[in-house]
Amino acid sequence: MTTKDTNRFYWTSSQVAEFFGIAEKTLWAWKKMDSFPRHSILGRGLWNAKLIYAWHIEYIFGDKGVMKRRMIADMMEKVEKAKIRKLEREQLEGSLISREEISETRIKRIYEVKSGLLTLPRVLPQDLVGKDFRDWGGIIKKHIMYLLNQFSRRENIRSYKKISDGQQEKKTEQKK
Repeated sequence: MTTKDTNRFYWTSSQVAEFFGIAEKTLWAWKKMDSFPRHSILGRGLWNAKLIYAWHIEYIFGDKGVMKRRMIADMMEKVEKAKIRKLEREQLEGSLISREEISETRIKRIYEVKSGLLTLPRVLPQDLVGKDFRDWGGIIKKHIMYLLNQFSRRENIRSYKKISDGQQEKKTEQKK
């Protein structure tokens, strides 16, 4: 191998920039990067194109490469867009509940529990009269559990009317 053969990979800044299709400023910016090969520039203002090319391939296509990061970002963007399209489709099909509807339902349930709690002073004495005081805890617990069930799980709006001897009486105000 002659000196001429080994020198064919030592290029000027403009030759390297032209080869990679970049500006010379970009080449100098690359040189400042930590991953850029240290011995890529010779003291005579020549660049080792072979080293730079190998680095460029690794930089673009390697494990931490730009292309890999770009592909991952594109894939994540597509997944997010698909999720949004799915939500929009479900909303159009009516399988999603609007925030307003959820808020209205929550307010109705809270109002029901409040109404039920406010009726306890009127209803409890009727259920406790004639009962042994040791049974009062169970009776009160049934009233409380009924109110909690009304608040937490049901499909239509109901009103707390009266519980007598463990029987639950419900009056339907509004069905959804």
